[in-house]
Amino acid sequence: MTTRQQQAEQIVSSMNRAHANAVAGAKPGIPIAPPQVRGNHGNYSTPTAPSKAAKRINVRIDSVGHYGNGLGRRRTADCPEFVPVIIELDETVPMSDSDVLERIRKVADQTYTASYAYRVYDFHSHVVLTWTASKTAVDPDLLNGTLGDLWKRVSTNKCFVKQADLSSFKLNFKALVRFNPPDEEDASFDESDFEARGSRHCNSTALKSKLKTWQYETTRRTGLMTQTTKRQRISAGGKAIYATRARSDASACSYTVKKHYWSPDESDDFIWTESSSLPFEVVVQKEPFALGETKKALKMHAGDGVLAAKCFFRTGYDASEDELISKEDNLEHLKDELFRQVIAHRPVRRFLKLAVEKNVSVYNLSFESAYIFVVTKGPEVGHAWLVDRLYEGLRSFTKFSSNEHAGNNPSSLVGRTCDALAHFSYFDSEESLVLVDIQGIDSASLPSNIRRKGEEYSLILYDLMIHSTDQSFGLGDNGAYGLHTFAEQHRCNSICKGLGLTPLNEGALSEKEGEEQDDASSDQLEQSGGKKLVEYPSSD
Repeated sequence: MTTRQQQAEQIVSSMNRAHANAVAGAKPGIPIAPPQVRGNHGNYSTPTAPSKAAKRINVRIDSVGHYGNGLGRRRTADCPEFVPVIIELDETVPMSDSDVLERIRKVADQTYTASYAYRVYDFHSHVVLTWTASKTAVDPDLLNGTLGDLWKRVSTNKCFVKQADLSSFKLNFKALVRFNPPDEEDASFDESDFEARGSRHCNSTALKSKLKTWQYETTRRTGLMTQTTKRQRISAGGKAIYATRARSDASACSYTVKKHYWSPDESDDFIWTESSSLPFEVVVQKEPFALGETKKALKMHAGDGVLAAKCFFRTGYDASEDELISKEDNLEHLKDELFRQVIAHRPVRRFLKLAVEKNVSVYNLSFESAYIFVVTKGPEVGHAWLVDRLYEGLRSFTKFSSNEHAGNNPSSLVGRTCDALAHFSYFDSEESLVLVDIQGIDSASLPSNIRRKGEEYSLILYDLMIHSTDQSFGLGDNGAYGLHTFAEQHRCNSICKGLGLTPLNEGALSEKEGEEQDDASSDQLEQSGGKKLVEYPSSD
């Protein structure tokens, strides 16, 4: 065989492999033309893509309501307001808890959290799925396999799928929730008025009115958003959106930075780590959008994202101190602050896990990713910022406790959750640390264009402070004094009791003390030395 023949066979073989790969990666129903080059193709047989595209099935949740004796019935006096939801899925999607059923649970959970401050943690123990057409419960055996398997088994039965829904591949369900109202919400709400704890349908007009009033009061006190069935008209953006001008003054500066963060090692300690990625450019506004006693926050543009960049400008040891902080001290204080956020993930994860295990309703808690950017060249080399996501124009930042005062927020689920989280961190660390200065943004209050699609509502936590026995968490860690103050002031609520936490001082705060928030920044307190890691349980 000549050299040219060998080269020709190599080319033909390469084209055959490329065609096979193209067919394997093609969407169902899309034909891929075979190679047209003449030559010896050997034993290669042209593969074909599936001739029939997978169906897209529409899962429609018509309503979400209370589970009762009248299975499938929904009474407007008993149930939350709800806008029907359509979930379009491929027929190959499994019906398992992690797929279709999990999506239905999230819809029910979001509705009941918003309306009653009640969490729906598990589909099988909390939700009864019924057919809209027949008002009967869905056979659990049908919830195995894929969504396509379910469609094949029920699409010919008019009791489950109406004739009009066949052409659009639509399955219509109602999600009924086994709803147990929390006793603490309203002392006048007597559960004995109802037939059983799992049944919330009532026959008398008086009981309907009582439940409806309780629902309204609960929703009003939680301060959470509820869905509305009224379709809102869009409003014009206004002339201001289109009125732009070029500014000739230098209002921002460009810097070359690298990302740094704390990463765990094999022994579960943390190592200060420099990212392996290349340095990149950021643009930082000169004027801060927020200014405290010791820190300032500036708007930073990094690629397509907008970040909040925080840095120290003085330590706050002395109220009269005007001397600017050094770059080295600024970096050390920022590393302490980021370290506190990393450690705070542990009690938060364990707290949420315990709430699910104990079936205690708590509000979701989450964190935004945070890093430290350090300037790598130029006159500002060594300067650093602690950066996280910036929610521009948002004014719903809520503070639930301070560095000096334990929280006292009994009127909302999110408030009770924050108070119980602090107690849990104190209990679970065997009184070696406590989370204080708990604050954040409720994602339920975010506009839809800012909120990440598909995410459950949660309180996004920021800038938490920690008091510890060895004062190892930097500026603001009040040590044993801070721990003692928290234990004296904390007032246990229904979540603390439901989780089985050891009760603290029952005298707790007066109503006036609970409402007062300490505005003094935790950054004004003395800095402690070292960074010895508190031996806090690391398992989830």
